[in-house]
Amino acid sequence: MILKKLGIEEPLFFAQLDLLDLLDAKKNHATFSSLPIYPGSLRDWTVTVKQSLSSAHLLEMIKEAPSKLLKEVTIIDLYKNPKDKNKWHNITLRFIYRDDKKTLKHESVDKEHSRILDSATKKLTPFTPS
Repeated sequence: MILKKLGIEEPLFFAQLDLLDLLDAKKNHATFSSLPIYPGSLRDWTVTVKQSLSSAHLLEMIKEAPSKLLKEVTIIDLYKNPKDKNKWHNITLRFIYRDDKKTLKHESVDKEHSRILDSATKKLTPFTPS
């Protein structure tokens, strides 16, 4: 009705935004870092565990072993055999190792990876088949 009195025949939309409220609600800015100069080294590990062990708990167990070289651990595969009645599954993890000051030699990565896996294996004993 008001639109007709004003001579506006097309639909009209109105919105009022309070910019101060929007600025208060904004999220933190993304932070960027430069790409690594030195290459990383990948290692994969597949472990058979009880399905009752959560993936988050498995990652926590692995990350409890302190390492300056281990930059990231991610789950890349999860396999559950539909015929397996024992409630086991296989989880494949990818480990990324990198030193920010030099290129790593395979021997040092293998040594660090073995140390981390030994620590994780001991903690996983109740969750793995005998």
